[in-house]
Amino acid sequence: MKKDVKIALIIKDINELQILTKGLHEMNDIPAQYLDLAIVKSRSLLENLQQLENILHNDSSADIDLDEKRLVAEREAAERERIEAERIERERIEAEHRAEEARLAEEKRRAEEEAKRAEEARKAEEARKAAEEEARTNQTKIEEEKSIVEEQPQVTTVADSIHTQESVKDVIARETDSNTIANSIGNKKITDLKSAITIADRFLFQRELFGGDGELLNKTISKLNAMNSLEEAREYIQSHFDWSSDRPSVVNFMKILERRF
Repeated sequence: MKKDVKIALIIKDINELQILTKGLHEMNDIPAQYLDLAIVKSRSLLENLQQLENILHNDSSADIDLDEKRLVAEREAAERERIEAERIERERIEAEHRAEEARLAEEKRRAEEEAKRAEEARKAEEARKAAEEEARTNQTKIEEEKSIVEEQPQVTTVADSIHTQESVKDVIARETDSNTIANSIGNKKITDLKSAITIADRFLFQRELFGGDGELLNKTISKLNAMNSLEEAREYIQSHFDWSSDRPSVVNFMKILERRF
């Protein structure tokens, strides 16, 4: 009886050691609990072999009782170790799932950022093309107006007009006498030069009278707006600008200025 029990324990230890050894071989990361269990089983096998040797020489019922208690204890320990191993495996799987979710979230974030950058680049490209198209249109207008101006006959400057007793004022008076303005709606009084100058006129004045300087044009209009009389405005123009009195752009500008006063 003692021998049979001990042999059964030895067989059990050997089988469990085989299972543990196979598991250790298949695992990349070996938990410490598995190693501890393998050590315990190895010691148990050694002890059982030694006890079997003693049984063969001295059959003792006390040894059998001890072996049976030990078998029960080992089974309980093995069950606890199995439960612990399952817990460790479950936690490993959960950790892998969390890592995968984090990876997918990061990929989604990067994809959204890339899409946002692409959209911004597309809008920037559209704005660039629109700016180029506007520049081409403006250049065409400049060239057309330049060709018109170049076709005009040689003109005299405001200084020459003053010297010959013909000022910008005289030019405006002459134009008025010809009834080209007095009989039109364009002779209506205005209160603000800025609002009276059309976009086309502003572009022409900036190009022809202010050297392409839009800021100078705006400052001049603001100063002229603040003056109290047409005479004061004319004196300001004559002292600050060297305009040809019979240039179409000068005549047009002075007509609008006269409407202000």
